[in-house]
Amino acid sequence: MAADTWAQEMANQFKKRDNPRPISNCIGLILQTGDDWKVSIQNGAYIIDKKNGYICRHILQRASDFTIDSESQSGSLTTGSCTGGYKHSGSSYSTSNTATGHITLHPIDDWKPGNKVMVAPTADNQRFFIVDIIV
Repeated sequence: MAADTWAQEMANQFKKRDNPRPISNCIGLILQTGDDWKVSIQNGAYIIDKKNGYICRHILQRASDFTIDSESQSGSLTTGSCTGGYKHSGSSYSTSNTATGHITLHPIDDWKPGNKVMVAPTADNQRFFIVDIIV
């Protein structure tokens, strides 16, 4: 092997060692859920848990405000006898309503062992975000 070739190969080996390839967005496998959740990436080479990862809130629980608009409703209402022997045979109504409130939805059903997730690393590859379930 020529000296130049040997020196170039040695430099390439140092470069590989000193500049590991960063992890980019990847697919993870859910190993465990609950308080001690775990997700593996790169065929089990790395394990992500609550010490080095974050789960996006919408996977675990989603809360949202809502507004329901209904244009009009109509119908009839029949009541029974009134005091004094009078009867009310029915009435009709028409209305326009808006209802508002807050709702909390349960965890996504697919957050369970064996399912896959999309994982995004931080720039330094030290922490990971579990972004969404892959179906």
